[in-house]
Amino acid sequence: MFLGFGQLEVGRVWGVPIRLDPSLIIMAVLFVFRAGSLTVGLSSAAILLASVLLHELGHTAVALSYGCRVRDITLLLLGGRATLIDMPRSPWREAWMAAAGPLVSLALAVAGHVGLMFCPREFGLGVVALWYIRYVNGALLVFNLIPAFPMDGGRIFRALLASRLGRRRATFIAYRVAQVLAACMAVWAIVDAFDFVLLLIAWYVYSSAKTEYAMVCAERGYRFGDDPSDDDSVVISPPPYGGEKEVTDIFRGR
Repeated sequence: MFLGFGQLEVGRVWGVPIRLDPSLIIMAVLFVFRAGSLTVGLSSAAILLASVLLHELGHTAVALSYGCRVRDITLLLLGGRATLIDMPRSPWREAWMAAAGPLVSLALAVAGHVGLMFCPREFGLGVVALWYIRYVNGALLVFNLIPAFPMDGGRIFRALLASRLGRRRATFIAYRVAQVLAACMAVWAIVDAFDFVLLLIAWYVYSSAKTEYAMVCAERGYRFGDDPSDDDSVVISPPPYGGEKEVTDIFRGR
């Protein structure tokens, strides 16, 4: 069924809706254009989407095992997004939940590599598919371990800091690191023959990190510009931010 903003719900796993964003049309066109073949381009896009979905299901499985509520999983042009209504209260549980996605990608990359070792070379399309599975999931693994929001590495980094510094200060540090990395991505995108996709990723990293820090500030009753050193608490109340409030309640001022 179609949802708000043209999103399409294609099924449910463990009761969690799986949704496709209209931006995937752009991704499909880019893949077909680069491959020079409709079949190869769409097949490559399908492998990427399946890999991203399994990655997000890794996060979802751990979140559900911790008793967290998962609103949906959305596949977009820039990857996937599992939206949680609440998150683990422990930094270590949050770290494990964030690490679950990269671990799934690692397993898929290893599976693709092992498959290549045993797949007969005469199965040309099978060899290509296995190579792409290894390549895509290896790239997902490395990219998601970058220590910047909204990547999993940023959440792991924040969780490691939060046990000592408190959630707001830890998020502030992770937010600043994300800003620096986003700036580096943007510069590289401009220098490298104006790579539009990389520039888009840089903007996404910057804006997502800012949003994450703003919501943590709202959770703890601070304003965005307040000195993060004022927060010396290590009490964890993770996003969406507030034991009995949902994120929509916070932004509505309730």
